Amino acid sequence: MSQKFEARFDEFIKELGGERIPPASTQGEMRADYIFRRSATLLIDVILELKSLEEEGYDLYLAKAQAMASEWIKTGRLIVVGQVPVNYRDLSPELRSDWDNILLPFAQNLVRKANRQIKKTKADLKLPDAKGVILCVNEGNYAHFPTDFLTLVSRLFDPKRKQYTSTDSVEYFSAPGVGLASVAGLPAGAGWFIGAQREPKDPALETFRDNMRKRYGEWLAREQGLINREHLVDPDAIHKARPKLGVEVVKTIKK
Repeated sequence: MSQKFEARFDEFIKELGGERIPPASTQGEMRADYIFRRSATLLIDVILELKSLEEEGYDLYLAKAQAMASEWIKTGRLIVVGQVPVNYRDLSPELRSDWDNILLPFAQNLVRKANRQIKKTKADLKLPDAKGVILCVNEGNYAHFPTDFLTLVSRLFDPKRKQYTSTDSVEYFSAPGVGLASVAGLPAGAGWFIGAQREPKDPALETFRDNMRKRYGEWLAREQGLINREHLVDPDAIHKARPKLGVEVVKTIKK
């Protein structure tokens, strides 16, 4: 994660009423990044851990994805015209499944590490009932659309599996300068802030998440010198969004 973004995000958290958590006293142990303490307007304590998709094992994931795409082309499972980027939503279901098999361990590692830090922080601060939130920032990864990655992460919170229980929600958002192309009424370069809460949903946490989303939009617009307009669209419409860099024609064939 870039130090510049993290420093700017620290200021956003302060504006919102949160604070940075001091590091753990034991060497090698890591706490979460932020806390919002229970108050007259916030009926719960909230502990948040900030993760960047471009930091948490991203290089290894990218190397595997590139090797996978090369194998597709070599075996004829993927046909491309010229030198073009390969994007998840342009692939057949079979190739998406292959990609998921690489992306899921990457996402799982990110969630596992963040959940461990949240759990550690709850114990250190003696706040066992605090809500845990993982914040995933995209600083320039255009391989996946927002809802594709969030959908994959949500699979890890299957209530039947009862894992990562210190985490109550995952929020996925764009850093300044990272945005979608114009689609479904969204202006070019629009940022995003989407998320999902574990069932059953906590009303107080839902209110906190809604406020954070709205305030982040305001902050993001200010950081980029833009006018903030919130666009609420159908998730299926977001699925059709294209990265700001654009996509050339990618054709897939079955094995």
